Amino acid sequence: MDIARWALNVDYPNHVDVYAGKYHFVDDGWTMYDTMEAKFKFDNGKAITWDGQSRNAFEKSKEGGRGTKIWGSEGSAFVNRAGYQLYNLKDELMFDSLSLENKNRYSSGGNISNMTNLHMKNFFESIRFGEKLTSPISDAVISQSLVHYANISYRSNQSLFIDTNSKKIKNKKAMKFWSRDYEKGWEINNGVIHRKSLSGDIITKEKFKDFELTFEWKISEAGNRGIKYRTRGSLGLEYQVLDDQKHRDNKNPTHRAGSLYELVAAPDSKPLRPVGKWNKGKIIAKDNQIEHWLNGEKVVEITWGTDDWKKKFQKSKYRKNEGFGSWEGPILLQDHMDPVWFRNLMIKRL
Repeated sequence: MDIARWALNVDYPNHVDVYAGKYHFVDDGWTMYDTMEAKFKFDNGKAITWDGQSRNAFEKSKEGGRGTKIWGSEGSAFVNRAGYQLYNLKDELMFDSLSLENKNRYSSGGNISNMTNLHMKNFFESIRFGEKLTSPISDAVISQSLVHYANISYRSNQSLFIDTNSKKIKNKKAMKFWSRDYEKGWEINNGVIHRKSLSGDIITKEKFKDFELTFEWKISEAGNRGIKYRTRGSLGLEYQVLDDQKHRDNKNPTHRAGSLYELVAAPDSKPLRPVGKWNKGKIIAKDNQIEHWLNGEKVVEITWGTDDWKKKFQKSKYRKNEGFGSWEGPILLQDHMDPVWFRNLMIKRL
């Protein structure tokens, strides 16, 4: 879609029309189409046709597979991720950058010769060296909008008329698909914080280093969560919240409930209550001393910077993060996709 737009020098269409359906894998359980023909009309008489058979193994183009065909007044061009081909008005091949003899001419160095690799190289060099993006995000938004228009046309069973100023659809019926109602992620009810669905972490506005945090928690069956502290971004020490019996991560003792994740395992004899029952947790972080408590019993104790800490730290996945465990940062209730409940969270600085 990007290449077609760039070739025509267009952005948002004024009209979208789609014919699509499930014609190849009719009873495979998928809800989306396997075949689509979408037509996008632009100002100045320009148009793009999307011909998609991504799931029916039928190729109309003689070039095969994915690609963009551009027709002009003096010939045509076929462009895909590996290069391009030029044809005259008689449809005779005039130039082929895909051929082996020409392939190296269009390489920017090494084995980088296809368009996907060139875009990836450009993306990384924009980060490392400030190189200008060939395909900036603001431009990618336009191409992605065309994809959304096509899907909305299919779902509403309507041809769409687009306001090229607001970029919105003029059809009232189709505009119902412009946004969606998302399921609530975190909710608070009667003093209980409950994560129902994917929504992101809850992060404190203030930063903490030396503190005592008490809380109650219960986890869903096969669930996995955590409370992170002394954080920097998403990295930090973590009080693990887990269904020790059924979650697949229970094979590592340092990943089980009450443990200091990846570093110190809570003992097997810990007083963990069953799934669906409330557990009382406590984290104490004071200077270099770290403690985890579970239902009134201390289950983790370690001193940051000691030989014991260094040994455990070097075996962990955090070993490349200098200063890990000593930072001041927000406290984070982790969103790890599974339902979890918290209540009676109280913190005091030490």
